[in-house]
Amino acid sequence: MAAAGKEREITYAELRRRARQGKLTDREIGDYFRVDENAGTPFRPVVVLNRDRVKVEGKAPVSGEVDDLLAEAERARKEKIRTRAAVMKARTRLPKGVRSTLETAIAAVRVKTKILAEGDSWFDLPWMLKPKDAMDFLDETHDLDNVAKWRDTLENMLQQKQYVQKLTAGTFGFFFFSGGGNDVLDSISKYVTPRKPGDTNPANAPDYVNDAYRAKVTSILKKYRTLIGDVKAIPAAAEVTTFIHGYANAIPLKGKASLGRPLEQLGFDPVTVGPLARAIVAHMVGLFNDGLRDLAASHSKVVYIDLRKVVRDSDWHTDEIHPSANGAKRVAAEFAKRIAEATPAM
Repeated sequence: MAAAGKEREITYAELRRRARQGKLTDREIGDYFRVDENAGTPFRPVVVLNRDRVKVEGKAPVSGEVDDLLAEAERARKEKIRTRAAVMKARTRLPKGVRSTLETAIAAVRVKTKILAEGDSWFDLPWMLKPKDAMDFLDETHDLDNVAKWRDTLENMLQQKQYVQKLTAGTFGFFFFSGGGNDVLDSISKYVTPRKPGDTNPANAPDYVNDAYRAKVTSILKKYRTLIGDVKAIPAAAEVTTFIHGYANAIPLKGKASLGRPLEQLGFDPVTVGPLARAIVAHMVGLFNDGLRDLAASHSKVVYIDLRKVVRDSDWHTDEIHPSANGAKRVAAEFAKRIAEATPAM
């Protein structure tokens, strides 16, 4: 008889095999992987093996390898679900002529509505942090190919250009991109000056955001221009609509690592001067959104989505910087609305 608590122990070799075959259940993923709370950042969490459940023989994998394995496990599991659904549909018996006409119509629609998503943790979170992000919900109702990775930086995405490889196929109608969040909010202590004694006025928030942040936003927007240029240079993507967003007004929480704690160290306690702390975050997010809005306005087939109007105060996850499952569902609904508006009439 297996020892108590050891009934689901697995070797790393077996974990890799089952992950790549899409054979891990949600419960097993939660058992075999965990987030290292002492490493990484909220925008770039580090995933490690649960060594109480996974037996490693030989050289232990580094954190990046474990990140990739978890991402592969989730992709394989989702693809298996899609394949099973497609097989069930194929078994539906229809007269030959009707079936042929239907398949032709479906193929035509898919070419126009297939979606590519590339980005950071707003489009892809480790399963252990939050069960569903916006792309998880969108995937339930749309034909989505999501290559986002929770630890990816904007610079790395532009270097790898995985989106170029995908869009070259010519099968996508829409491209959703999410990037720059780690620069906008994850390094807030670099861009905010200490609070002046006695100041609690939210109207003074812009005075505390330094010029280095404005320079950083300019740098991020330059990278977005590169991204847009990459897409427009692909002949097969001439009709692709690119959607960009600037996150939303996150709420600093006392003691939390991303916003609350660094702001508190600068004198902006989220409890005692909460409105001012929130106004600083909102101003920083606002500068980024303003830049993206103007950028989209100067390019055809680029659509800016203002998610500050979508994510409510009650829609935030406890880590401060990601929407809760309910918030992610609202974001996905907004995305679906924009897709419908941009879909050519049949």
